[in-house]
Amino acid sequence: MSVQFNLTSSDKHYLLELVKTKSGHSRDLKYVYVLLALNEGRNQEQITEYYHVARTTIWRIKRKYQDSGIDGVFEVNEKKGKPKQYSPKDEKKLLNLSATVPPDGSRFWTVQLLISFLDKNNNLKMMNRETVRLLLKKNKVKLRK
Repeated sequence: MSVQFNLTSSDKHYLLELVKTKSGHSRDLKYVYVLLALNEGRNQEQITEYYHVARTTIWRIKRKYQDSGIDGVFEVNEKKGKPKQYSPKDEKKLLNLSATVPPDGSRFWTVQLLISFLDKNNNLKMMNRETVRLLLKKNKVKLRK
């Protein structure tokens, strides 16, 4: 036994306009077709076979629509995972430091030297060795000149 699924007339009109223009991500168009098929009363087996989507995808799309409306279906969630510990300001400080003249007794900066300097200097956040290395690599900074 399936629960009746009905789109509001304005949502249906919006979805039909998206189909006509075929603009947006392919994922969004897949969501549009699934919602329209659910609205027509098609069952999950028909939708999975015709649109090549998993049952769980249909369930998620339907639940998002029922919980959050049409905007909730197309809302892109933020990346999951651990948030960044260092702000762009901290990264810029590190990059500026790597561009300065190294301390006495050193010909050039090394990752370990940068870390020890960060540790001694209170206005800069302490960073992990691998974090420093990756930030330098991402910004194409070569320490040995």
